[in-house]
Amino acid sequence: MNNSQKFMENSSQINLYSQIIIMDIPLVQKKNPFQAIKLESKQLIYNYQVLEQYGGIDQIMKELNTDADNGLDLLQIQPHREKYGSNIMSNKQMKNFFRILCDYLSDILMEFLLILSIVHTLISLLNELDYVDGLTIIISILGLIITSAILEYQREIQFFQHFQIINDRFVYIVRSGNKLLYKASEIVVGDIIQIQSGSVVQADGVLLLGRDIRVDLIQQESSLANIQVYPYESNDQNKSIYLFAGSRIISGEGQMLVLSVGQNTEYYQMNNNTIIYEQNESKITQDLEQIATNLGKFGIITAILSFISLMTYLVISNKKDDGTAQFFTLAILLQIIQIMMICISIVILTIPDGLVYTVKPIILYMVNNLRKQNIWVKSVFISDKMARINELVLDLGALVQFKNNEYIRQHNLDKSLKQLDKCNIVCRIITDKTLNQFKSIQSQIQLNLYDDQLIDGSYFRENAGIQRDGEGYRIVEVEKFSNMVNKLKLLYNARVEDKLMLIDGLKQIGNEVGYASGLSEDILVLQKADFGFALESSDIAQDASNAIILNGGIHQIVKAFAWSWNIYDTVRIIIQYQITIIVLTQILIIIAVFQNIIEFYVVQILLITVFLDIFASLAYKNQKANQAYIPSPYIKQNEPLIKSHMYRSIIGSIIYGLAILVFISSAPPEWFQINQDQRNTFIFQTFMLFSIICLISSKNISFRRGQRFDPKKPINLQFWVILIIEILLLFIMVTFGGQFLKLEHLEIQQHLYSLGFGLVLLPYSYLFSLIPVRYFESKNDNQEKVFSNAEQSMCEITLSQN
Repeated sequence: MNNSQKFMENSSQINLYSQIIIMDIPLVQKKNPFQAIKLESKQLIYNYQVLEQYGGIDQIMKELNTDADNGLDLLQIQPHREKYGSNIMSNKQMKNFFRILCDYLSDILMEFLLILSIVHTLISLLNELDYVDGLTIIISILGLIITSAILEYQREIQFFQHFQIINDRFVYIVRSGNKLLYKASEIVVGDIIQIQSGSVVQADGVLLLGRDIRVDLIQQESSLANIQVYPYESNDQNKSIYLFAGSRIISGEGQMLVLSVGQNTEYYQMNNNTIIYEQNESKITQDLEQIATNLGKFGIITAILSFISLMTYLVISNKKDDGTAQFFTLAILLQIIQIMMICISIVILTIPDGLVYTVKPIILYMVNNLRKQNIWVKSVFISDKMARINELVLDLGALVQFKNNEYIRQHNLDKSLKQLDKCNIVCRIITDKTLNQFKSIQSQIQLNLYDDQLIDGSYFRENAGIQRDGEGYRIVEVEKFSNMVNKLKLLYNARVEDKLMLIDGLKQIGNEVGYASGLSEDILVLQKADFGFALESSDIAQDASNAIILNGGIHQIVKAFAWSWNIYDTVRIIIQYQITIIVLTQILIIIAVFQNIIEFYVVQILLITVFLDIFASLAYKNQKANQAYIPSPYIKQNEPLIKSHMYRSIIGSIIYGLAILVFISSAPPEWFQINQDQRNTFIFQTFMLFSIICLISSKNISFRRGQRFDPKKPINLQFWVILIIEILLLFIMVTFGGQFLKLEHLEIQQHLYSLGFGLVLLPYSYLFSLIPVRYFESKNDNQEKVFSNAEQSMCEITLSQN
């Protein structure tokens, strides 16, 4: 067996780094860290010798049936992928439907409710009693679980697809003598790939050809190291010849032979096999979880009160005239089980999983629409962070394009700047060009700036009152820094350190800062900003950013802002709707229980849960944003999700809903031409129609301006389709549900009565919204107002400079 065959036997993955050798990470700071390789025996040797002991690179290429000129044959691609692995870094596998279904079934409340309903059904069957109630509950629970699992599975597919799309790059690969563009995920061991300045290495390998190749080595959270890599044929054992996945090419171009891909790369191993998709949750999701937790506490209190009241009523109702009672009977046992099921259903209703899950399809819908417009948001879970940006620092390339040896304005430049100014987002321009160069460009693009708004980078460094502090910068004279940035609109002759100083300083005085650039040298600035936009840039800048603008400049950023604000609008609509219905339901249940009447049965409470979670999610999933409509202002850092306008609407809707339902339950049945048996059905249908119409009344509120209707907002056709489907389903349930849903048949006249009570909510909501919002302000609103007044003062100083 020759050396190369021995190499193939010992490393079936062609993995020189992950299985045989491990980089000595502490040596990153040395002059040439690639020289030192640490074996398991801890013996340090030169990495050049590692290839030589297997017969050299020529012998390895021969075993792989590849060469530098022609690369692999197309027929070899799939066999190599099967033998040596795919170039996919993520170890996260998409959840299958069965696993998601099991997760829902493992919910302790659902399990307990399901067990109780099965016990209730079995006892009824064995004793030849009515088993329809228990069977209906079982079917309802399974239906709710399966429906929720289907929707979650669809979301899982979308998340996984987004991760794969956004993380896949394109590289030139030589195959069968042709150099063509392929996705990085299609790279296999033995491929000959092209590397060039600005690109990110997509696999591990050896440099075959190239000149002046310098790379930035990325190792977990360590700093960058400028390293020169030499071709293998240089025959110098003291020079580095390896290129690792994740390394950034800062200069030069060349050709490399791929030896390790995907999870066998050194990059994957150094990150402890934890390269997974979407690890972080957004702030908006965390806020929703807190709201859901608070609602859950309210539901638990309601369930406890209901249990105590119903059990007390059960004891009292079973006492005989002589004061004795017999509790150990089959009928009493079934009633106790039913009471327990009602209480558990109440808790399930008030822990709205849909409140958290609804935001995910909304954000996915946003990122998918932005991708169609060549705006790629890399991480789904931080996309709502854009909505909180109030300072936008722009590289000059965001405003101008260089074509035919002249500078031209970006599309819709004036309109975009006005829209951002309308939202109190302060825009600042930064460039490495001299003042004379900028003035030449300024005359071509007609950008109006005053001379006192133009500051030289060196002057800023020396006089901004900010200095180096460890890995960042710290303001030492706040007044000095504030005075300078209040008039700053353009920073020219700027170095990277000036950009970092500006970003750090703006963040330290309480701003959320966005930065837009397409320059490779700005990677640290893009990482430092709260949200980075990479403009038609290299792989290096794209890796460091949060969003990639493939075509365009500032007008594309405005589109991204419009969609991020739309997320908050939509989520707030859903919060308002769900809190209104949950609180109203709890109040009605408490009233019904203490009147010793079971108004809502278990199956009806589960139906409310379906309408509340699933249909609301579907109705608002495709809520569109219109960049012509830009709400004002941006989302502030301390801005609560539940605003005073929402409190006003929630309180008003609860008052109306409670009034009409108490009125219906107290009024003589003949007023509505119903009998006593139909009363509960009439009340249930009126409540459900009220909840459906409540979707419309919640939709027509703009929370930041307090407007009640905005004709500029685009029509969401899916919303109205879902609304009609809900009404039709409710009609079918009431008409044909019968004993299964504990409902009585109603005539058309009663249906119209119920619909009329629901529709009155719309004019009532308008009239109630005329009440001044100051009567509904919370502590958080008052704190935000203080913050806003201080912020407005700074904004006025800035505007006075224009």
